[in-house]
Amino acid sequence: MQMASNLDNEFSSDEYQALQLALQDSLGVVVGEDGRELITGKLQPLMVRERLNRLSDLAKALRQESPETIRSDVLEAITTHNTQWFGYPEINRLINNYILPSLIEKQHTGCRFWLVGCGQGQSAYSLAMLLDDARQQLGGEIDIEIVATDTSDKLIEKAKSGVYDNTELEGLPQSRHRRYLIAVDNAQQQWRVSDALRDMLQFKVVDLLQDAATMGHFDVIISPDVLMYFSVPLRSQLLCDFAVSLDSAGILVVNHNEPVIPFCDRFDMVDHEAGRFYRQVK
Repeated sequence: MQMASNLDNEFSSDEYQALQLALQDSLGVVVGEDGRELITGKLQPLMVRERLNRLSDLAKALRQESPETIRSDVLEAITTHNTQWFGYPEINRLINNYILPSLIEKQHTGCRFWLVGCGQGQSAYSLAMLLDDARQQLGGEIDIEIVATDTSDKLIEKAKSGVYDNTELEGLPQSRHRRYLIAVDNAQQQWRVSDALRDMLQFKVVDLLQDAATMGHFDVIISPDVLMYFSVPLRSQLLCDFAVSLDSAGILVVNHNEPVIPFCDRFDMVDHEAGRFYRQVK
């Protein structure tokens, strides 16, 4: 409780500015003045654990070379992870009504998806369910591989396990629950994603600023709620790395509030009736 009081007293402009600059310099993450309460609230448990009493103490720790783990812990704490199943309805509609039908129509025998920022795995397994359903409904013989990445070892380990309790199943329709989840502990009310669905997925810890251009080639990259956390130069770098990783006819999908064009000239925006996406400039 004492820490909460200290943090309340350290919401001064100077303290928060020190944190803003450290986040940008050490992680390439940009947070605005309007996000002060949200960001400090997310960082409070980490500060308690690390025994840091002031925002400037956390800023100093971020700038130090050691311990490196505090940088990944801070990034994990402040980055928004959508833990709701099927939490991106606009993207789901685009996949169902355009992306997969288009690939099947072009007689693709295989398709690689990269989901950036998979968190605890709900979004990745939702994507796998969506693609599996659509593939069967459309009658296409197409192999689907999904590479799901995040920056946190802890989140990726949770995602790999594919085990969730009832409190972690928000947004999952009962029909898909029955089809894709298997009870593993009735007493604890825990469920595990089926092996058939897990076989579609590969989970990896990836530092986007270091590894994005080395991920191999993909037909589709889905990156919701990620670009907003990077400074303009790093956002431009990341988008160019996405362009390198995409097939020449590949598709980039981001959230509607994350513009691409001002930050990278290698993409054209496509406004399709099924939704908005980006293709590489021809």
